Amino acid sequence: MSDSEIKIKQKTQPDLEEPPLSNSTEKSCEPLKTETFFWDSSLFRQGIVTLVALIILLMVIKNSDQPALQWIKDKFYVAVTATTENTFGYLSSNPFYQKVVTKCSNLVRLEDITKELSQKYTSRQSLEKTVWPVNGKIVRPFGWWINPQTNNREFFPGIGLRVGPASKVVSLAAGKVTEIINHPQKGHQVTINHGMGWTSTFFYLDNLVIQKGIEVAAGAQLGLTRKYPIKDDYHLIVEIRYFGQPIDPLTVLAI
Repeated sequence: MSDSEIKIKQKTQPDLEEPPLSNSTEKSCEPLKTETFFWDSSLFRQGIVTLVALIILLMVIKNSDQPALQWIKDKFYVAVTATTENTFGYLSSNPFYQKVVTKCSNLVRLEDITKELSQKYTSRQSLEKTVWPVNGKIVRPFGWWINPQTNNREFFPGIGLRVGPASKVVSLAAGKVTEIINHPQKGHQVTINHGMGWTSTFFYLDNLVIQKGIEVAAGAQLGLTRKYPIKDDYHLIVEIRYFGQPIDPLTVLAI
């Protein structure tokens, strides 16, 4: 092979150069960084040691009878007691604290009253051995009606009976006379307590034969009917209540 051919081949072959080192190789040589957790810190270890030392000291003071340690224990107890008394004394005299306590006690009392009323109304006991107080005709039923005098819708809490002149009125059940009121136009108003929350009230009575405070049996005479002041006839109004709530007499009286 001639020198010219050797030169041509050398020109046609590319020069091979070594590639430069990449940055990744340099980075891989760097040491790995490790995160330090809080329990590896010296502050945490010091806190644990201090807490353990305090616990041991308190146990030694509590169980020791030596004069010096006993004095420390007494002083410590007095300081804690005084701090507690001052704290609760301040709270008890604070108006806001007193208001909160009052509100809570009122809520508890309201809950008790609600339970008591719910028991009374859900387990209503009926009157026993009831009788009709008078012979008559119902002219005004229980409930809402239009008052002809005022032309207004009003609630009537009893029944109105048209009766004969000077008819005898009797107690509808056994009980105690608790109230007698004299009205100039309505005559005598008599209220009888029958127990278990039941009461009955009679209007337009005259010539009473009973007194306040006496016990009456079912069917015992109370008095006579009185003339109705608006119309020229005789009326008797009867109201029956259960714990103060008006009840339709027709649902209670024996038919």
